[in-house]
Amino acid sequence: MSVFELSVDRAAGSGSYGVQVVRSPAGEAAADFDVDVEALLAQREPIQAALLASSAATRGRLTSVEKPVRDLGTELFAALFSSPGVAGRYQASLAMARDRGEALRVVLRVNPPELAALPWEAMFDAEAGGYLCRSEPLVRRVPVPGALTPLSVTAPLRILGIVSAPRGLAALDVDREREQLEAALRAPIGAGTVELTWAPAATWEAIQELLLTERWHVVHFIGHGDFDVDDAEGILALVGHDGRVNRVSAGSFADLLREARPTPRLVVLNSCASATSGAHDLFSGTAASLVRSGIRAVAAMQFAVTDRAAIAFSRAFYIALAHGRGVDEAVHSGRVGILGTAGHTLEWLTPCCTYGATTHTCSPSPLPFPPPPPPPPWTSR
Repeated sequence: MSVFELSVDRAAGSGSYGVQVVRSPAGEAAADFDVDVEALLAQREPIQAALLASSAATRGRLTSVEKPVRDLGTELFAALFSSPGVAGRYQASLAMARDRGEALRVVLRVNPPELAALPWEAMFDAEAGGYLCRSEPLVRRVPVPGALTPLSVTAPLRILGIVSAPRGLAALDVDREREQLEAALRAPIGAGTVELTWAPAATWEAIQELLLTERWHVVHFIGHGDFDVDDAEGILALVGHDGRVNRVSAGSFADLLREARPTPRLVVLNSCASATSGAHDLFSGTAASLVRSGIRAVAAMQFAVTDRAAIAFSRAFYIALAHGRGVDEAVHSGRVGILGTAGHTLEWLTPCCTYGATTHTCSPSPLPFPPPPPPPPWTSR
C-alpha cells in the first residue's frame, strides 16, 4: 500500500505550527500554518452532540446536524494542506496510488498535545467533496521509546475478549456484540487459524490470571470508558469485588496488559472516549498510553459511541482483519460498517487507529494475521 506520512510540530521560533511530508510516493515538502487551537478544542463538545444526534436525525435535519462536523473538518484539512507544496504531494500521491490500484495510507504524527486532541478523522477535502478517512485508511502515530521489532504470529491467532458490565452503569448490548464478533470470526475459528476466548469475569484478578497463564495476540474490550478531565487521564470501567464499577486508569490498564508475555500486539477498545486525549499531555488518553507501553496498535473510540455503532464497527473490523487486511484498513472497514447503521449517521468519525512510531519508523505495518481458509471450490448448478 502507498503511504503518505505527515509530521506536525510547533514551528521553530514562532507561535505557529509546521507540517512536513516525511514520506510519500511524490516526494517531500514542508510548510507552516496557523490555527486557533482554543477555538478548535472548544468544538469537541458540539461535535460529540452532533455525532449522537445524527443517529436519530431525520433527513430534513441532516444539514444542520452535520454542519459543525464539516466546518471543523474543512478547517483541519486546510491547516495541513493549504500549502501548494504539501497539497501537491498529496494529490500526486493519491493519483499514483490510484494508478497502482491501491489505497493511500495517510499517517499523521501530530506531536503537540493540543493538536493531537483534535478529531483529525473529521478532515474534509472540499475539492474532492468528501471526508479523507472515509476514502483512505487514516492512522495516528505516537512516539514510543526503543525499537519496534518485526511482528510474527504463529497460528492460531489468540483473541482475549473482555466484557465489562458493572452494576450502576448504563446497560450495554454486550450479548449482541459478542454474537457479532463470533459471527465475524466463524470461518477462521472453524479453520483453526483463530481462537476467541471470553474472560469469565471482567475483574482485575480474572484478567490478570488469564494474561499471566496464557498467550494472547489481541485483547478486545467491550464496556464503558471515559476521559477524566480533572485528572487528565483515560479511564476504563472494570468490575469490582462488589460487582460495581472499578475505575481503572489508562496507565494502570497498561500495567495490567504488560503481565502478558509477550505483550498483546493489538488492543481493541469498544468503549466511549477510549481514544480521547487531553490538550496538555500527548499520552493522557487510553489509546496513546497503551501504545507507549508497548502495544503495537490500538483501535479505540474518541467520542461516546452508541451500541448500534459499536456493534457494527466490531463486526466489520474483524471480518476485514480475518481476511488479511491491516489494522488501519480494518478500522476503515469499521467506519463503513457504521455508515450502514443509518444513512446519515456521523458516528463513523468516532473510531481511531493508533500505532507506535520510533524516529526511524516510516510507515505502519499491518498486524500479521493467519491467512484465511481457502474458499470452497466453485460449482455450477
